[in-house]
Amino acid sequence: MIQNIELNTEELEGLNLPFHIRRGLVRELRVVLPWTSLLSDSVVLEVHGLSVRICPLVLSNPPN
Repeated sequence: MIQNIELNTEELEGLNLPFHIRRGLVRELRVVLPWTSLLSDSVVLEVHGLSVRICPLVLSNPPN
């Protein structure tokens, strides 16, 4: 389990989202690996306490 992860907002800019992500925080991240059956069972990624601060994307040349 990993706790209090700050999201790298610069890495998310390349996704061309219709908003800007100012800050993001994950309170808890847990990875469940089925060691005895890695090839047949799913790996589970649990995210708890996701907080994201977004703002509108300002376009330099807005469409007419």
